[in-house]
Amino acid sequence: MAPAKAGVVNLTISQAGEWGANGIRVNCIAPGPIDTEGAAPRVWPNPTVKKAVADSRALQRFGRVEEIAYPCLFLASEAASYVTGALLIVDGGVGPRAIG
Repeated sequence: MAPAKAGVVNLTISQAGEWGANGIRVNCIAPGPIDTEGAAPRVWPNPTVKKAVADSRALQRFGRVEEIAYPCLFLASEAASYVTGALLIVDGGVGPRAIG
């Protein structure tokens, strides 16, 4: 998974450099675990795995869909008019269990 994310980040930076002169901003968001109906059965198929995933976050919980939507709205807004080629990590932070 890490090589794919690195590819997306590098593509974002490259495209931001290429399209910036045209006033087009390119950014990416790296979301953390979001407990959705579609993801749950595949990514955390049982309560033990689900708890381990939540515990791996500094905030000790899953994100909500709107917690990804709000940063998207920010990046699309005038408030982010000088932001391009950026990676915005929205993942609830790395928890102590994920580090050690």
